[in-house]
Amino acid sequence: MPSPRQQSFVSPRAMVALLASLLVHGALLAVMPDWNAAREPEARFLRAFMIDPPRVSPPDFAVPPPIVEVPPPVFDPPPPPPPVVQPKPKPKPTPKQKPVAKPRPKPPPVRKPEPASVAEAKPVPPSRSEAPTPAPAPAPAPMPPQPTPAATPPPPDPRLLTRYGDTLSEHFAGAQTYPRLAAMRGWEGEVLLRLTIGPGGNLLSVRVLRSSGHEILDRHAVALVEGSGPLPRPPRGFDRQDLEITVPVRYRLRSG
Repeated sequence: MPSPRQQSFVSPRAMVALLASLLVHGALLAVMPDWNAAREPEARFLRAFMIDPPRVSPPDFAVPPPIVEVPPPVFDPPPPPPPVVQPKPKPKPTPKQKPVAKPRPKPPPVRKPEPASVAEAKPVPPSRSEAPTPAPAPAPAPMPPQPTPAATPPPPDPRLLTRYGDTLSEHFAGAQTYPRLAAMRGWEGEVLLRLTIGPGGNLLSVRVLRSSGHEILDRHAVALVEGSGPLPRPPRGFDRQDLEITVPVRYRLRSG
């Protein structure tokens, strides 16, 4: 009988062949693990669900309005025209018989008077002593007296007008006051006014000819002239008609 070592001894070649076989089988198992499953596919189940269809409401059709039949208009027949009344024929007037004029008796012929014989008188030539004397010539009419030209008055002295302007300035200065607002703000100036004065010294109009640069001073100067009462009478020679004169109104603040 062989010994135990002899019974369990395997040759190296057999071991290599065994390992190679194991490796090949392991590789095949690794590559095709489900080769049996490929042959027998699993059964698949489809689940079906019953879904209620959505409720569709019937379309809301608008109810058409009822058709109202309008009866055709009834027109009354026009009234028959009134019967034409034919005028009765007028009776023809019977022609009146004209009276037959009786022939008038012819008057007896009148004899024409024979013209009386007129003695022809021959003109007698006038004698030299009986020649008509010529009528005297009328006397010439006297010439009307010519009016003597009125003596023209001498022109007025312009110095009187200058003095009258100074008189007006003094007249306005006596009633002049200073506007409070202009005094507070230190406004000064001179307003040149154009006055129209009547023959009796009454003020007809006033206007600003040159402004002072401040409206409040201009208005105050106009009000001063209009409210200063009757003006001095214009000088002789300037009182026959309306007079226009320029007068300054000065506004000056006292220093100190």
